[in-house]
Amino acid sequence: MKLTKFGYDNLFALGKGEISLKGRGLMLISGHSEDEGSSNGAGKSSLANKGILWTMYGRTAGGLKADSAINIHGSKSTCTGKLEFEGVGGKFRITRKRPTKLLLEKRSGKKWVHVEAHTSKATQKLIDASLGMDYETFTQTSVFGQGRKVQYPELSAAEKKSVLEGILPMEQADEWAELSQAEAQKLEPELNKTLMQVNSLGASVRAGERFREQIEGDLARFGVRNAGEIAEFTGELLEAKERFIPKFKRAELLKEGIDENFDEDAARSEIAEKELEIQAVVEQRNGAETSRSEALHSSQTWRATRDTAIGQQRSLTRQISCPTCERDFDDSTVGAINARVEGLKVQEAEALANHEQATDAWKHYNAEWGALANKEAELRSEVKLLEGLSLRKANYINAIKTIEFEEKNYTQGAQGRLDAAKSAVNPHIEILERHNNELVVEVCSLGEAKTAHNVLKDEHSHLRHWGRIYGKDLKLKLFETACPFLDSRAEHHLAKLNNSQIKVKFTTIRRLASGDTKEEFGTEVTSSTGGASYESLSGGEQQIVSFACALALSDLAARTASSQSSFLILDEPFGELSPKNAESVVNYLSRDVGKTYDTIFLISNEESLSGLVPNRIKVVKKGGISNVE
Repeated sequence: MKLTKFGYDNLFALGKGEISLKGRGLMLISGHSEDEGSSNGAGKSSLANKGILWTMYGRTAGGLKADSAINIHGSKSTCTGKLEFEGVGGKFRITRKRPTKLLLEKRSGKKWVHVEAHTSKATQKLIDASLGMDYETFTQTSVFGQGRKVQYPELSAAEKKSVLEGILPMEQADEWAELSQAEAQKLEPELNKTLMQVNSLGASVRAGERFREQIEGDLARFGVRNAGEIAEFTGELLEAKERFIPKFKRAELLKEGIDENFDEDAARSEIAEKELEIQAVVEQRNGAETSRSEALHSSQTWRATRDTAIGQQRSLTRQISCPTCERDFDDSTVGAINARVEGLKVQEAEALANHEQATDAWKHYNAEWGALANKEAELRSEVKLLEGLSLRKANYINAIKTIEFEEKNYTQGAQGRLDAAKSAVNPHIEILERHNNELVVEVCSLGEAKTAHNVLKDEHSHLRHWGRIYGKDLKLKLFETACPFLDSRAEHHLAKLNNSQIKVKFTTIRRLASGDTKEEFGTEVTSSTGGASYESLSGGEQQIVSFACALALSDLAARTASSQSSFLILDEPFGELSPKNAESVVNYLSRDVGKTYDTIFLISNEESLSGLVPNRIKVVKKGGISNVE
C-alpha cells in the first residue's frame, strides 16, 4: 500500500491544502507556532499522525475521532480529509468528512468511480480491504512515537495477541477450514471416478501384459519350429543334389580335349569360311574332273581309232583275195589296199600321238584333281574337327543343362519347401506389434489416469490436511511460526540501531510461579549491560526497543498481510534518546529503512537533525490555523 496524495480542509489544526506523499523518502517535518512563539503546538502531528490516520480509519493513534477532528479555530463547522493511495486491486481515494460523509472511490481510467456500500461501517471494511490492513495493524507497524497510547512492549498479553491477529490471517482460519473441507468433499466423486479408471485400466494393462507374454511365447516357438524346418529342408536339398554329382562328373569328361578358351562362335565362323573355300576347291576339282574326263575320253577315242586302223591294216595285209568269190585281187586292188594300209598307218600314228597327248592331259588333270581332292579332304578334316569340337562343346553344355534341369526338377520340391521356410513370415510378429501398440496406448492412458488421480489425491490430501490444520489451533501455530521471525528481525533492527546488547524474544507460552505453563503471548526484553525486563531499561532504550519491535512487526506484515505499508510515521521519537541514539535512528532510517518505505515522516523539533535530513517540510501555525510552507 502506497499513499500518494493527502488533501485536508479544516482538519485538526490544519487549514486547507494538499501535499504529495509519493516517493518523498525520509522527510523531516518541523514547525513553528506564532501563537505560542515556539516549535511546540505548530500542528506537525495534525499533518501526519492525526490527519492522515484519521482520514484512513476515522480515528488517530491516540484515539481521537468523530468531531474531534474539526478545527474549532477555522471558519467552518466541518472538516475534510482526502487521501489517494495505491492499494489492493488498484488506485483508490478516501474522502472522510465530518459531520457525516465517508466515501471510497476507485480509479477507472481518468475518472473516480464510487465504490458502493450501504453503511459507513461497510465502507470502512472496504477501505481496510483496499489498504490491506486495519487500524491496529497500521498503527502498530507504521506509527511510532507520541500520540500512541502505549508502545507494543507495554501492551497486555491479550492486546499483543490482538495486534498479531490483525497482522496474521486469523479471521480467515475457520473460513479456510470450512472451505478446505468443502473443496475436499467436492473432489471425492471425481477422485473415486479416477480411482475406478486407474483400477480398470490397471486390470486391462495387466491382462494385456499376460497376453503379450503368450504372444511372445508363440513367436519364439514359431521361430524354433521354422529354424528346424530350414535345417531339415536344407539337408534334404543337399542330399538330393548329391545324387547328381556323379552325372556332373561324367559330363565334365566331355570337356576333355576342348581348350577352355574354345570359342564356338569363332569356330562356326571359321567353318563357314572353310566351307566356302571347300566349295571353291570342289568347283575347281569338278572343272579338273571334266577336263580329265574329256582328256581320257579323247585318249580312249584316239586309242580306239588307232586300234581300228591297226585292225584294218592287219585285215588288209592278210586279205589277198575276195572273200566272196575267193579270187585274188588284182594289182590295182592290192595297190589300193596297200595304199589304204599306208593311210591307216598314218592314221594310226596320228591317233597314237593324239592318244599320248590326251593321256598327258589326263595325267595333268588327274594330278590337279588329286591335289584339289587332297585339299578338299584336308579342309573337310579341319571342318570335321571344328564341328566335332563344337559338337562336343554343345553336347557338354546340353548335358550340363539336362543334368541341371533334371536336378532342378528332382530338387524342386525340397527347394520349394526350403524357400517357403526361409520366406515364412512369423504371423505373431504383426499380432505382437499391434498388441504392443494397443498396450502402449493403454499404458499411456493408465499413466494419465494415475497422474490425474494423484493430482486429485494430492489436492484432496492437501485440502484435508489444511482443513485439519485450520480446524486445530492455527492461531497458536501461526504465533509459533511468527515468533522466531520477529526475534530475528528485532535483533537485526537493534543491531542496526547500535543497540545489539538488547535482546527481544517473542513468546507464546508463559511459565507460572508454580512451574506450570500457560499459552499467552508476550515479549521478553533483556540487556547484556543491565536490565532483565523492558521496565528495567532506560527511557531511551525503551524507545529504541519499541521502534525495533514496530519495524519487526512491519516486516511481518509485509510477509503476511495482503498489502505492505510503504508509509512510516515517526512522531517525536527522540524524546528519551541521547543525541548518539537519535543520530543512529536517523542514519538507519535514511540508509536502510528508506529502501523499504516510499515515504517516511519524521516529526521532530530537534534542530540537530536538520543537517542529517535535507528533505524537510515546515508547518507554521498562526491564529489557530496550521499551513504547510
